[in-house]
Formats: sequence, C-alpha cells, structure tokens
Amino acid sequence: MALAVGLMSGTSADGIDACLVRVTEPGVHGDDVSLEVLGFLTRPYPADVREGLLSLSVQGTVQEVCVYNFLLGRMFAEAAEEVVRGCGVEMGEVEVIGSHGLVSPPSSQTSAESRRSRTSVWQTWPWVGRALPLSPTWTGFS
Repeated sequence: MALAVGLMSGTSADGIDACLVRVTEPGVHGDDVSLEVLGFLTRPYPADVREGLLSLSVQGTVQEVCVYNFLLGRMFAEAAEEVVRGCGVEMGEVEVIGSHGLVSPPSSQTSAESRRSRTSVWQTWPWVGRALPLSPTWTGFS
C-alpha cells in the first residue's frame, strides 16, 4: 500500500488540482490494483498569475517562461502539501508525486510541432521536487 499525490493544471489555467490517493499493491499477475481517494482540492491561481500564464501561451520570452516555471513549481508544491496535510498525513508518508504540470492553452497554431513546443515548455515537476521537504520519486508527464 502506498500514498501518492497527483498534480495537474489544465488548459483553462484556472488553478491547480491536487489529489491524495492510497494505492494498493498489485497481485502477483499485476491485477487487483485499486485507488482510494483520500483528499482532493483545487487551488485557484491569483488573477495576475492566470493572466500571465495566458499571455505566455501566446507569446513570451524564455526568461518569462523560466520565471513562471519556478513560480508554478512552488505553487504545485504548496498544493501538494495542502492536500496531504488536510488529510492528516505527513509529507514523509507520501511515496510518489506525479505532476502533469500545466497544459498550455490552445493557440492559433495547429501543427504537431507547435503543439509539442507549447506543452513541453511547462515542466514544473523538477521545481516542485526541490520545494518539498521529502524525497519521493518524481514523474512528469507531457
């Protein structure tokens, strides 16, 4: 049995979703895995952060993107801590945190290359890992 946190922010850039789940170990043949949701929250972005994210999805400098990566990493870490502590669990009990990061809002570009470049920029998960006082396995999906 393991505790896991999932983090995500979607294309609406309205906030961060955080979920704490208990995962049961799979059986010998990889079956019988189950999840129990222990807690869930959505942390809305402050208006200025949301406006900045939406603006960066259209245009922005590398420096601005880097600044927001660090800012969002901190905010993702805070959301993870909040959902975990809200369930009466210590961060050290969490074995894994998965972060999808921020999915860039759609733009007028439609090519596969432009879609890859938009979504690959938002890699908040390394910064989340540095912001939390634990050392679980960190995974990022994009």
